[in-house]
Amino acid sequence: MPVEFLSDGQAAAHGAFVGTPSRAQLERFFFLDEDDLRLVDLRQRDHLRLGFAVQLETVRFIETYRRQIKSIRNLQEGRHALGRRVFHGSRGDLRQKYLTGMEDQLGVLGLVLNAIVLFNTRYLNAALDQLRADGYPVLDNDVAHLSPFGHKHINFLGRYAFSLPNLTDGLRPLRDPNEPDDEDEEN
Repeated sequence: MPVEFLSDGQAAAHGAFVGTPSRAQLERFFFLDEDDLRLVDLRQRDHLRLGFAVQLETVRFIETYRRQIKSIRNLQEGRHALGRRVFHGSRGDLRQKYLTGMEDQLGVLGLVLNAIVLFNTRYLNAALDQLRADGYPVLDNDVAHLSPFGHKHINFLGRYAFSLPNLTDGLRPLRDPNEPDDEDEEN
């Protein structure tokens, strides 16, 4: 059974430019440098050279946006993986047999996911600030690859007591990076 995943508007726009490229985009992607001109000159006829030049620059332009879309998709996959882990808790039970209950359960799932992302983001920022304060080189390119969807440190099964501890700055102290992880102690 075929499944359509693009709306009519998305299908119509597929493989096409969305809007007019800006002056900066034109300069970055559509101006030919000497290497580009050498590649274009390898074509024998004028119409072939023109077509090749348009393809060359268009592919570069679209490739940039493909990479951006891939990074967004990777973020969504991280969120979905966390959602599956929270929702299923390694059991996969949906206990409500009526629609309203399911909607409530899924609404709470979104709330829990947001709470985990907020928790992880605050502690990632605190850890990065601490590393910088301790003189460790923290590169922006490395920070860009961090994700707030990590969940290895979260126990998804069991009972929970939610009591607010008395914390002066709102965060628990960070662990010493020189101490072994809990996993390392078990092995």
